[in-house]
Amino acid sequence: MPIYRLVVKGRVQTVGYRAHVKQIALGFGVKGQVKNLENGDVEVFAECEREILDQFIEEISIKKDLKNIKTPYVENVEKFGMTDDGYIEPPGAFQTFEVDRGIDDVRLIEKETIECLEIGINYIQSMHEDMNIRFDTMDAKYGVINDNLSKSTEALVALLKRFEDKID
Repeated sequence: MPIYRLVVKGRVQTVGYRAHVKQIALGFGVKGQVKNLENGDVEVFAECEREILDQFIEEISIKKDLKNIKTPYVENVEKFGMTDDGYIEPPGAFQTFEVDRGIDDVRLIEKETIECLEIGINYIQSMHEDMNIRFDTMDAKYGVINDNLSKSTEALVALLKRFEDKID
């Protein structure tokens, strides 16, 4: 099976992006590895068929959220096949998809704890974005209702005033 090297540019470090990539890779059945590079990019080795790779790249390409500067986003994904310039040999054979944190001496419990925390952060960020959208929708919807109630109240007050003026 072919192994591709991807270099992901954007806001992809210290934002839970590697855990995000791992979850997507596992969902597609992609074997490989993701790791941070010293220049701020993220490197991904993906062992999969070309059709899966294209879908995988689409899913890991997070669009920039202008409202939330803390979320990850991808500016560009450079793709290198095994015969392309820029391709580097992977660190070894892949059994599954792993996050390389650059630390060799990590116990399994520590590794799993870090991954769970990163996944949790991603879910909380996702919920936060969803809640912001819902609150914006509610604000628009209830803002219109509030405006209509205010206009109705003003109309009723005016009507009551006219009625009181006729009685007097």
